[in-house]
Amino acid sequence: MLIGGLQKFSLIDYPGKSCAIVFTQGCNFRCPYCFPGNTEILTDKGLFKIRDIIEKHIDCKVYDYAGRFSPIKKHYKRETNFLLKVKPFLYSNVIRCTPNHKFFVYNHKANKFVKKEAQYINVKEDYLIVPIPQKEIFNYKLDVSSTIENLYQELSFGPRFNNEEVIREVKESREKGFSWRKIFKELDLTDHIRRVVERKETLDGKILPIVKKRDGKVAVKGSKFYIDNIIEITPKFMRLLGYYLSEGCSSKTKERKNSYYTAFTFNSKEREHIRDTKEIFFEIFKTKLKEVENKKYKTTTLVSYKGIIGLFFKYYFGKDVYNKKIPMEFLYLDKNLQKQLIAGLFRGDGISSGAYIRKYQKQRIQITSKTLLYQIGLILLRLGIKHSVFRKEIIIADKKIFDILGQEHLIIKKSINTSKRYGFIDNNYLYLKIKSINKIKKKAKVYNLEIDNPSHSYNVNLISVSNCHNPELVEPALYETPIPENYVLDFLKRRKNMLDGVTVTGGEPLLQKDLRFFLKNIKEMGYAVKLDTNGSFPGQLKKIIKEGLADYIAMDIKAPLEKYDSVTRVNVNTKNIQKSIDIIMHSNLDYQFRTTVLKSLLDFNDLKLIHGLIKKTNNYILQKFKFSGKILDNSLLDKVEYEEKEIQKLQNAITVSV
Repeated sequence: MLIGGLQKFSLIDYPGKSCAIVFTQGCNFRCPYCFPGNTEILTDKGLFKIRDIIEKHIDCKVYDYAGRFSPIKKHYKRETNFLLKVKPFLYSNVIRCTPNHKFFVYNHKANKFVKKEAQYINVKEDYLIVPIPQKEIFNYKLDVSSTIENLYQELSFGPRFNNEEVIREVKESREKGFSWRKIFKELDLTDHIRRVVERKETLDGKILPIVKKRDGKVAVKGSKFYIDNIIEITPKFMRLLGYYLSEGCSSKTKERKNSYYTAFTFNSKEREHIRDTKEIFFEIFKTKLKEVENKKYKTTTLVSYKGIIGLFFKYYFGKDVYNKKIPMEFLYLDKNLQKQLIAGLFRGDGISSGAYIRKYQKQRIQITSKTLLYQIGLILLRLGIKHSVFRKEIIIADKKIFDILGQEHLIIKKSINTSKRYGFIDNNYLYLKIKSINKIKKKAKVYNLEIDNPSHSYNVNLISVSNCHNPELVEPALYETPIPENYVLDFLKRRKNMLDGVTVTGGEPLLQKDLRFFLKNIKEMGYAVKLDTNGSFPGQLKKIIKEGLADYIAMDIKAPLEKYDSVTRVNVNTKNIQKSIDIIMHSNLDYQFRTTVLKSLLDFNDLKLIHGLIKKTNNYILQKFKFSGKILDNSLLDKVEYEEKEIQKLQNAITVSV
């Protein structure tokens, strides 16, 4: 049992009895912490907007508080009228969220990590947290053949041809003896229809090559050029990859199928980098890069027309500046390998001007692909290199980068100022000082994820955030320790002659797997048990009643069945709500139904519909919404409450007791 609280005495919660109240942790209704749809989240498959992850059903894992990738369990979406705009130093991206969304923050005054709602973050004391990749991967290798097969599947998926009338007409024409050429001409079709009819293919016409293997090597069908099927990740390969990410591309000739090529374009003066690229490329792939000079633009392009190499780079590392990437496993490679990647990348697109570096003592690089921008940022952090990000540019004033690039002789200062004024770094996190937090009035659809990891965390713009208000699902160190079950049972034993009963409430008690065992222990002490529930789990409820583990049931009915989703803000199986109502009403136990009323959510007609659900029983209580200082959804504070007189009027109108 996960117990979040114990109230030792109450005269009002259990009608007619003095009782203790046990608060269980967790509720299956409404996860109100949310972000607007365009909020970006780093996943194992790239950078996606949270709206796309949910609405396009993208199967992915998300980068979390531990610096790993975790699967998504559930998702939520709703609407809000207010957002907060959180702006950190060092990172130019602004985070927008509901006021109550919780962030992982480091409070430097208390010297501890806590979780705070955005609206309560202290800009003077709290730092936002970017987790640094922690685990290590050794001896990682890249498989070329499976690469091309996967790329074939990805690129082959497209608009489907499913016009049954046309397919039937084509089949009839073939039965009549018409040639394919005549069918193409008469019906204005292409060869694609032939594949649909004869091979039962429904995908579009993109065709990529099939691979062939021989002695541990692989080639594209129709080609005699083979490369190693398994590519070793060596320091030289990582440096070549850095050159590719900064100066390379993979493309194909439009007029020719499967004519993929790989190209690197350098300033013609960068002879050392050109030579290095050519030597590494030949060493790995056993083929030479051809030099093509462009005197007008003073560039040198290195080209390989070996299609299998082009496909390899396209699949693993992206084809152009807009979609460059690295496999997420590269975030966890040996740091010496990562240094070579950074060296190649910055040699290609970083600052090479000695005069600039001497003057400003800074290195900088522009990265158009946002996925790659985030990935390189994480690798720099893993190497202990503090930096800032402004739009598409990484700016570094950390001596470590110049050591990696062989530019340390350009640093004229003994040490570069990397003060903690705007943020600092250790082995586990980057800590970002917060510039401002402002409230904006804006009606928007907002989204949230529930993640399957101990901390129940994910990232927005790499910054760690919580996903759920259920305390039992989050990292224990970030919350008060749950009350031990034995402590509660021992307390109840000592109070046997002073208390009549025990109320078990939540959260939602029926989420607890060992609830029945806990209730059995209470009943064996002679206590009467009142159980509160929201009615989501009729099967569990029925077992508890059948086993005589409860004497009184109180059920919250949130709304008429047709409005449950909009009021609770999650998808609710309303059949379970109706089943629970029927079980309670036929249980021969004392019971009570109740609804918390808020004018902006429920009107008189809604309450009449709820009363109809419970056969107009008099065991129905209307509860006035009260703000106790802590609330899951602060947007409710903006909604209009019923006055006491209005609730009394509703009572008289639907003949319920209040």
